Amino acid sequence: MIASLGDSITYQFNDGVPQWKRPYGYQTWAEILSGGAARFPSALNFGIGGNRTDQMLARVGDVIAARPDACVVMGGVNDLRSLTAEQSMGNLERIYETLLASGILPVAVPPLPAGILAGTALSVAEQRQLSQLRRLIRSHSLSSGGLVVADATDMLIAHGTGDGLPLGGVPSGSIIPAAVTYDGLHPAVRGAFWTGRAIASALATRLGGQPNLHDGDNDAFDAASNPTGSKIGSALSLGNGGGSVTGGAQGVAPSGWVLQQLSPGGTVSGSFEGETLENGESRQRYRLDFSTTSQDGEARARFYRQIYSGFEIGEVVEGIVEVEVSDIAASCLNELQLQVNDASGEYSRVLGFQVRTLNGSKFLYPDIGWKGVLRTEPMTVGSAVALDFVLSFGIAGKDGAAASLRIGRPRLARVMG
Repeated sequence: MIASLGDSITYQFNDGVPQWKRPYGYQTWAEILSGGAARFPSALNFGIGGNRTDQMLARVGDVIAARPDACVVMGGVNDLRSLTAEQSMGNLERIYETLLASGILPVAVPPLPAGILAGTALSVAEQRQLSQLRRLIRSHSLSSGGLVVADATDMLIAHGTGDGLPLGGVPSGSIIPAAVTYDGLHPAVRGAFWTGRAIASALATRLGGQPNLHDGDNDAFDAASNPTGSKIGSALSLGNGGGSVTGGAQGVAPSGWVLQQLSPGGTVSGSFEGETLENGESRQRYRLDFSTTSQDGEARARFYRQIYSGFEIGEVVEGIVEVEVSDIAASCLNELQLQVNDASGEYSRVLGFQVRTLNGSKFLYPDIGWKGVLRTEPMTVGSAVALDFVLSFGIAGKDGAAASLRIGRPRLARVMG
């Protein structure tokens, strides 16, 4: 399990923020892009808005008491008007050393590019101080054993301006789909994606476990012999058709599943596709293709399965699925979400829907293709009648918008222990 220590940028993934904001948390993307190996429980989020590095240092004992395997440490931007870069680095060094001495791997994330702090634009001197702190962190990593650095600066900074601002500048509510922050400081979904990817890459050789993805019919739930088995069968993994295709969607769906188009326009199509593994063998995945030709149109759908009973009230469950996003037209992907819910209103989801406007969406998902594992937070069952396993996906806002989603090895199962 991985903790995170920082300021409001870290807090964006906490239980105290609304579900729609979770895609703005770098922890969300570190989990997804690590293939589900990195886990950031909300209980291990030690982010407090406005914290300076000296205040983070004063709280490092709380991290140690929680006994995580690793801790992401990100801070320094709130120091700009009260501490020097050297003072900030001194505080961070003490945090790293204290974590290491307690057997906790520190993951140092240099402060992200910013253009504003407490409502006031950063001065040239403040931008230089921020850059200096980044350099100090990188230099420290070369001389300190056991420290991992996850640096997303190159993917977040506006290289063409030379002023240190993040890509998209200070959006302030304007429609800037490529913006990496939503206010010039805090990551929007694209900023969180690149930061999370840097963390996942830095930890790639340090992470041991992988999530329990679907592993054939032997993984099926059985109350006596396999109580943590999946309640989702093998139809998708075996390429067995026969499911329902509704709402104007085209193609096929796996047996027991429903592909439902939600938008009045656009095209949504489902099909099976073989994936060739490194050993030359092939396994089936389910592919969804979305496109639209209307300037203000959209193509949205949900792909879901309803699972009846087998779970009891009070039990804890989670949903897991492999996904690959590809063939994305620029600035159009605005919805991707996995949700597990029951009839009582209990639900857990990962990612979500971004705000749509007629001319596009602000803070859209990245345009690049990526692979990962969507994994919901554990959910306590409130109604044993049925559970829904729902993937939602959508594009919007421009002529010629298109994207593809490949889905593999879905699993819904109890969480034990």
